[in-house]
Amino acid sequence: MLISADDSIIPLFRNMETIFKVIDYYRPDIIHLCDSLTEDDGNPKGLEKDIKLQTEIKIRFKEIDIMRSIPIPINGYLSEFPTLEIAERLEPVSDLFLTDTWLGKEPVEGFIGITGKRCDPKIAKNLVLQSEIPVILAGGLSHDNVYDAILEVHPAGADSCTLTNAVDKDGKSIRFKKDIKKVRSFVSEIRRAGKDVI
Repeated sequence: MLISADDSIIPLFRNMETIFKVIDYYRPDIIHLCDSLTEDDGNPKGLEKDIKLQTEIKIRFKEIDIMRSIPIPINGYLSEFPTLEIAERLEPVSDLFLTDTWLGKEPVEGFIGITGKRCDPKIAKNLVLQSEIPVILAGGLSHDNVYDAILEVHPAGADSCTLTNAVDKDGKSIRFKKDIKKVRSFVSEIRRAGKDVI
């Protein structure tokens, strides 16, 4: 499955009607939903509201793909984490999955991601193997580790936020400001991995 996209939107709010208005106004190629799908202890939340939202988006906006962030803990943190169960329930109303690292206490309350930490590669690979839709690998990826991560997990693509951001004078990541050299290097490593994936 090949998905071509020029733009996407990540709504950092939950009101269903507001999400519909934003989609209707901007008409993105992809709507990326990254709401937290678990409780702080890692147990899954009821997914009925998420499934209802995604179903309604599919009915109203047939031309727009839905990318859903799927939580995966850091390596070895919770062996019984419900990643695969959550993905299985959301797959019928999703077009893409994106792995995001679960820490329990997320940087943006109520949403998963932008941690700068690697997710468990074994769980990520199991998600790729289980999923009928493409899985984009994310979570703590940089030009230093994305090549090996792709060879290990075999995702449909890779994504980076925190570790390709610019940094301030104290070395802290500046949210939503990219370091173009890091981005170029990241893309180069992805392309190199793409040639070497067996």
